[in-house]
Amino acid sequence: KAHPQTQLQLFVPNWSLASRLAWYSQRPVQVASNRYARDQFTLWYGNPQTGASGLLVVPHGWGNPPKTGQRGQFKNCQFLDKLPLVINQHFVNQFNFYYCHHFKSVS
Repeated sequence: KAHPQTQLQLFVPNWSLASRLAWYSQRPVQVASNRYARDQFTLWYGNPQTGASGLLVVPHGWGNPPKTGQRGQFKNCQFLDKLPLVINQHFVNQFNFYYCHHFKSVS
């Protein structure tokens, strides 16, 4: 019997990064941070639940590798890949992708 393919849960380290990822992926994006926030993403998609795992998308310069082990962080994260963005031979940005396990909820 075939099992339906499940999509990875998407996370970003800060609310300011969530809108583009949510728009282009057309999927819910949760903010994985060490503070409890009430922003539009919390209202739309909720805060990450304790034990949540999934794909963390982190732009270049935003704490790579992500901090782990404390409340409001994942227990551990494994680097998967990076996507450098170059336009007209000029570096614009780079996105790093991590598979992160077991979010430790703040609330």
